[in-house]
Amino acid sequence: MENKSGESLGELLLFFLYNFDNDLLFHKRKHKDHKERVALDMFSRLNDVKTVFDRLQKYPIYFESFYAQDKELISDAEAIEYHLHSFLQDFYILQERLIRIVGHIKRDLKTFDLDHDDELKRLLDHLSTQVQSVFEKVTTGSRRRHVHDATVRDSDLSEARLSDTLKMVEPALANLLTEKSQALTTKARNHYIEEAKRNAEHLEHLQDFIAPRLGIILAHVFELDDSKFRSRIQGK
Repeated sequence: MENKSGESLGELLLFFLYNFDNDLLFHKRKHKDHKERVALDMFSRLNDVKTVFDRLQKYPIYFESFYAQDKELISDAEAIEYHLHSFLQDFYILQERLIRIVGHIKRDLKTFDLDHDDELKRLLDHLSTQVQSVFEKVTTGSRRRHVHDATVRDSDLSEARLSDTLKMVEPALANLLTEKSQALTTKARNHYIEEAKRNAEHLEHLQDFIAPRLGIILAHVFELDDSKFRSRIQGK
């Protein structure tokens, strides 16, 4: 039975649950040897990565639905900016955690006596390259700037916030400024909903790419069967 896209990191976590003592993985006991220490470390790191992946894929919902009831306290424009900055932060967290996982696996390879050490290192290097390639495709949609740019400023949201401020200063223009703010905010909101959907799709493909390949590498490290991960790559 073919698995749904985006479930591959969950499958990788199940690989650990099926092959290692769950008391170890859920910190109910300490590791007994080096192999268990590495397994616990990898399981924890992969779980952290999946948490961020899942959160990033929910940003279309955040942009669509998560707004304050009291608009005078937190305007919709401010809420959109908050979601955008949160996305940036989560994106950086994901990138950092993926890079660290690859680095830790490379380090751990040196502590195991493996037959295909060079092949596994090449696969890890290939993973790093592909991860960076996918990250390059993920944008904030603010003038098509990439999320790794230092700052992201949306002119529509800035103008909407200014209109909200000015209507408090000049009540005579309140209706006009409110209409302008709402139009700009709606435009930005719809834009970021669509951008978040596209970014979520890129990140889902990234997850489906890296998870089975990490599975193959980790299966070799722990001398376990990797056929499920290979069949996933082959589309079976």
